[in-house]
Amino acid sequence: MTKHPTRRGTTAQHPPQPPTTQKVIKRSAYKPETQKKLNKRKTAFLEALSLCGNITVAAEATQIDRSLCQRWCRQDQRFKAAFDNAMATAFDRLLQSAWDRAILGEEVPYYYRGEQVGSYQRRSDQLIIFLLRFVRQLQETQPDLEFNDSLKQQKDQLLRLLARISGSAVLRVPQTLG
Repeated sequence: MTKHPTRRGTTAQHPPQPPTTQKVIKRSAYKPETQKKLNKRKTAFLEALSLCGNITVAAEATQIDRSLCQRWCRQDQRFKAAFDNAMATAFDRLLQSAWDRAILGEEVPYYYRGEQVGSYQRRSDQLIIFLLRFVRQLQETQPDLEFNDSLKQQKDQLLRLLARISGSAVLRVPQTLG
């Protein structure tokens, strides 16, 4: 029995309440049809995000508000994991594009008297330097990271191009890259 104060300062005794035995059923705040539409919107947003890597552009492309995406990330752990994966995919695409431009270059035509007489491959020396810095920083922050054979070949190719660009400056590159 618990005592509770009454108006005049006396206490009244009430019998204890039995514990509730009802199960609490946790339901989605949305109806099943609405949940399907919501999942389609989330999927569309994540696809757009993986293509462009920009939250605002992906939100505009799928006609949702940017803050809605942030709310989804806070409330839904599966969406957050998919969001992180989409951003990683966008970063990988960006890195591959930079790599192609730095190593393979782009074809640039040259003209003589208004007519195209040939072309050459123009590589981006600055991108090579930035990619080399990225690899170095990656190895410094994650020293246990192992490079697979193809990545080692790409790194060696990058070092050779950098040596061609800067002469003997590549000799001063720390051994952590090797």
